[in-house]
Amino acid sequence: MKRPPVRCIFCAFAVAMAVVASALPAQAETARERVERNLDELHLWLETSQYADIWKTYLRSATLKSELARGAQADPAAIADILAQYCSGHTSLERRRFVAVKQSLADWLAELQQPAPDELAKLAQAASETFETPTAQEQARRRLALKTAVARLDQFLASGGEAKEQGWKTYLDWEALQKQLNSPAPPSTAELRRLEKKFFALHQGFELPVFDEVRQRLRDYGNVVIVADPRARGYYAGQLAKLAEQFKSLRTAAGSEALVGVGRVLGVLEMGDQALALVRQARQVYGRPNVHVAVSEDFLAAGMNEKIHVQQEIRENILGTQIFGRPVMRAETTIDLAPDDQRATFDIRLVGRALSENVGYNGPVTVYTNSVTDVEGRKRIHLDASGFEATPAEAWCETSTVINSIAARLRVVQKIAWRKAGQQKSAAEQVGSRKAEQRVRRQIDQQAAEMVAKLNDAFHERFRWPLMRKDHFPRELRFRTSEDQLLITLLQAGLYQLGAPDDPPAAEQGLDIAVRVHESYIGNVSEGLIGGETLSDARLAKLLEDLTGEVPEQLQLNAENEPWSITFAGTQPIRVRFDDSEARIAVVGSQFTRGAQEIDEPIEIAAVYRIEKTPQGAKFTRQGDVEINFLALESLSVGQVAFKKFMQTRFDAIFKEEVVGKGIELEGRFKKIGRLHLQQIACDGGWAVFGWQAPPADARVAELETSGDR
Repeated sequence: MKRPPVRCIFCAFAVAMAVVASALPAQAETARERVERNLDELHLWLETSQYADIWKTYLRSATLKSELARGAQADPAAIADILAQYCSGHTSLERRRFVAVKQSLADWLAELQQPAPDELAKLAQAASETFETPTAQEQARRRLALKTAVARLDQFLASGGEAKEQGWKTYLDWEALQKQLNSPAPPSTAELRRLEKKFFALHQGFELPVFDEVRQRLRDYGNVVIVADPRARGYYAGQLAKLAEQFKSLRTAAGSEALVGVGRVLGVLEMGDQALALVRQARQVYGRPNVHVAVSEDFLAAGMNEKIHVQQEIRENILGTQIFGRPVMRAETTIDLAPDDQRATFDIRLVGRALSENVGYNGPVTVYTNSVTDVEGRKRIHLDASGFEATPAEAWCETSTVINSIAARLRVVQKIAWRKAGQQKSAAEQVGSRKAEQRVRRQIDQQAAEMVAKLNDAFHERFRWPLMRKDHFPRELRFRTSEDQLLITLLQAGLYQLGAPDDPPAAEQGLDIAVRVHESYIGNVSEGLIGGETLSDARLAKLLEDLTGEVPEQLQLNAENEPWSITFAGTQPIRVRFDDSEARIAVVGSQFTRGAQEIDEPIEIAAVYRIEKTPQGAKFTRQGDVEINFLALESLSVGQVAFKKFMQTRFDAIFKEEVVGKGIELEGRFKKIGRLHLQQIACDGGWAVFGWQAPPADARVAELETSGDR
C-alpha cells in the first residue's frame, strides 16, 4: 500500500520550509505586486458581470494600471484618490475581491508616502530636544514586573526537581539576580546586562514563555536604569546627532554597510524608549522584508498529487443487518491553494471510488451484495508564523448497491427477505454513504494529526525555537497563498538591525520556485546564529564533510596542518554584497588562534565572485585572490604577515576558484519531479534573484529512467 494520501501534501510544505531555513530564503510579493495581483483577480471576476466596465471606471482601474507601471515613481496623491473610491462605502465594495485591492492599496500608499533621508535627518535633529526621563514610578513598575517574572520562573524551576532547579539556577547566576532585585543599593546596569545575556543561548527551554518573560523584563529594567542616569540626556543627544548625519549620508549611499550603523542607533533609541516615532518611520523606510519566496501550485502538485490503492476491512450494522466487506479504493490526492492574504491556506482533496463485495447477516438470512462508493474528501490546512493548523476533515460519499443473492433455509423466508431488501435498498444506501463519510473523515483526520504534529515539531525545533532562544526570530514572517502560488515574506532584523531599503527586482513569470534575497538577510541572520561563536578547524572539517562529502587537503586534520580557530565578530560576522552580477562574501572574526598563537584583532576574510547562468546552472567564478584584511591596522608585524598567509591558504580551500551548480535535486516525495533547472539568476543593487523550473512531465520520466529510479 502506498503512503497515506494526506501525508504527501506535507512534504510540499516541508520543501517550502527548507527554503526558508536555508541560506536563500524567501518572500514573493511586494506591496505593489500585491496590488497588481489583487487587481487582476478582481478584473477577472468582474468579467462575469454586466457591470464590469462601470466598476472599472468608478474605481479608476485604468489610472491604477498606469501608476502600477511607474513602480516606485507612482504618484501618492493619485493612489490616495483611487483608495478613496474603494473606501466610498458602497455595499458591494465589502466583497472579498474589492477588500483585497483596498487593503493592498493602503499598504502600497504607506510605502510611497515614506519620508526621504533629509526629512528623517531633520526629525532626528528635532528629537534631541524631546528627551524623556523615566519617572520614579516607572522605574518601580519595571522593577516589580521583573520580580514577578522571576518569581514565576522560580516556581517553574522548582517543579522540575531539585537537581534541574539547582542546575538552572547555577547557570543563570540566581544569587546575583536576587541581589540586583532585593539589594537597597542602586542596581548595576553592567550586572543587569550580564544577567540578561545568560538568557540568550541555544539551551533547550529558553524558548518557553516563562524564560522569555524574565529576559524581556530584565531588558526593560536595565533600559530604564540606564535612561534614568543624569548623563543619559547628553548621550542620547549625541546618538541623535550621529543618526542625523547617517541619514544625510544615505542620500548617496544606501547600501547595507551604511544601514548597519543606522540600525545600531535606532536600536539604542528603541531600547531607551526615546524618539520612538522617528524609529518607527525609519524602520518603515529602511526595514522592508529582505527575503521573498514563491512556490507554484503546479510544483507542489507535481510532488504531492498521487494515485492511491487502499484495501480495508469494514464491519457495519446497516438497518439491522451486520455487513462485512473488504472495499478496495482507487483514488487520487490533489492539492488546491486557497487565496488567503493572512496565512497560507490549502486543501488536500481526495477523489476516488471504492468497490466492495459484501456479506450481510440478519437472523437466518445471508445477503450477498456488490457496492460502489464514490468518495470525495477535503482537509484544509493553514500555515502561519506559529506553525501548521488543520481544520476538521469533510467528506462526501455516495453508495450504490447491487444485491447478488439472498440465502435462507426456508424459501418463504428467502422471498420475504428479497421483498424487504428491495424496500430498504435506498435507505440502506443512504446509511452506507453516511458511514463511509465518517470513515473517510476519521482516516484523514488521524493521518493529518500525525503529520501536522511532526511538521510542527520540525518547524519549531529547526527554525522557530533556535531563533527565539537567541532572541532573533524574524521581525516579520508571513505566509500567504494566491490561487496558484505559495508566498512567503520574511524580514530578518533584530533590535539593532534593519532590513532591505527597497523592493526586490521582479522574478520571471512561470517559475516553479522563485527566491529573492537581500544582502541584509545574510548579515542579520549570521549575527543571531553565529555572532561571538568560535569555530575550530575540527568543527569546520566535520561540517564540510557532512555538506560535501570531502575535506580539502589544506583543511584536513593531520600533523602537518596546525590547529586553528576563528571567533566570529558579534556584529555582522558574515557580510555579503550583491552588485553588478557579482557577490562579495566576507567572514569577519574578532579573535583567531593558530597553534599557541592568539590574534586579538578584527580580520575580514573576503572573496568576490562573478555570477552567471550556464546551461548546467549557476556558475561562480572567483575574481582575484582571497582578501585578508586587518580592519584596525594600517601596517602589520612580521607575525601578522605570517598569519595572513596562513589564513589565506586555509580560506583558498573554502572560497574555491570556481563553483558550478547543476540545479537542485530534491529528496522524498519530490524526487520524482527530477532535477530543477536554473532559469533566472541576477545579482544587483543588493538583491540576488534565483528562479528554478521543474522539467516537464515527459522529461521527468526520461530522467528517472536514465538514473534507474522507477
